[in-house]
Amino acid sequence: MEAVLPREETGGIIMSGRLAAMVAKEPRIHLPGYGPSASTIGANRAGAVAARELMVTLGLGERASN
Repeated sequence: MEAVLPREETGGIIMSGRLAAMVAKEPRIHLPGYGPSASTIGANRAGAVAARELMVTLGLGERASN
């Protein structure tokens, strides 16, 4: 069975997106609250950004401007 998260050869996961909450190899997967957004305020903000980025990725909204 293949892993859900696309890992690098070294075992890590490369993040991208405005607040580095989006998995670079699979933009439909976001991990708000981890890495740079690993605080209560950061996770809340990252959640909002993740929602906007996902809307764009899935073609459900206008391009995120911030």
